[in-house]
Amino acid sequence: EDLVEDFTPPNHRHHFSLQQPGDGSESDADGIPGRFLRMQKSNREKALAAMKETLAWRREHDVDTILSRPHPKFLRCKSVLPHCFLGRDPTDHVIFAQRPGMLQLDDAHANDVSTEDLLMHYVYVLEYCWNIEEPQADQTMTSILDMKGIQFSLLRKGELIGFVKQFVSMMSKHYPQRSYKTLMLNAPRWFGTLFNLFKPLLRESTKAKIQILSVSETAKQEAKLVELLGIDGFAAWQRWTQGGDGSGGANGSG
Repeated sequence: EDLVEDFTPPNHRHHFSLQQPGDGSESDADGIPGRFLRMQKSNREKALAAMKETLAWRREHDVDTILSRPHPKFLRCKSVLPHCFLGRDPTDHVIFAQRPGMLQLDDAHANDVSTEDLLMHYVYVLEYCWNIEEPQADQTMTSILDMKGIQFSLLRKGELIGFVKQFVSMMSKHYPQRSYKTLMLNAPRWFGTLFNLFKPLLRESTKAKIQILSVSETAKQEAKLVELLGIDGFAAWQRWTQGGDGSGGANGSG
């Protein structure tokens, strides 16, 4: 597969805003989606400020129309940081899988992919998820992050750490209350040191949904994957991790 092939969306009319039908914004006096109120524990002043910050961010990056524009580095971004959708879990949540241990910024530079390109690629994928794959308001996702291959030297790579911090902050600020459960696999013994760099950027409600399993817990990891993803989801996970680079199809699915 040609990983530098450009991708043009099949439908150029996609235009989506922060507010969605049924998300509570229609009946709210200030147009605040319910997930922003939940994020701020019903503190209206803070929720309104958070919503305004996200609206400004969406305007700055033209997020409302991102799915209607060609994405010239789509496959290149996916080759740098493999990820895909794996269908639905038994509770009908979208399954999103990532392999951060395979992230290579050197490959990104060689393919003319900047950290800003990667961040906006993730915005593209998330907008696809919450407007096309799962358009129902206030839905959440099951996330699987495979840390296999991650190296201790990562802690000394400032650009990479900066990218991850930006990504975590973006998710927390602009896509709040979207996590159902998160499972981190194959974590090395020193992973706690790395995780502590990003914990301050996570909300307590998000931290409570994260489970981390070490690289030595092979049997437990498989059992947990089957429990969380179901038989079909686990089979999809196996096919993806064993049979390819995660570049998947044009819409992000494996």
